[in-house]
Amino acid sequence: MPSPQARTNYQRLDAEIITVDPGEAVVRERVKAMRSPAMDRVVSRWYGKYRKGGSRPITGQASRSW
Repeated sequence: MPSPQARTNYQRLDAEIITVDPGEAVVRERVKAMRSPAMDRVVSRWYGKYRKGGSRPITGQASRSW
């Protein structure tokens, strides 16, 4: 997530912040494969703070008709 100062600047510019989340299970698997075990706590903290209610499933719906 952007810093509070960056968020203020984005709001001033009417920008939209989009967070792409492949899901907690995918993130944990990637962390296990590519990061130190201590990073698992970072994942827990992020999902606890920013994604209350758990991960949202990814849909197969296309974003464009072409």
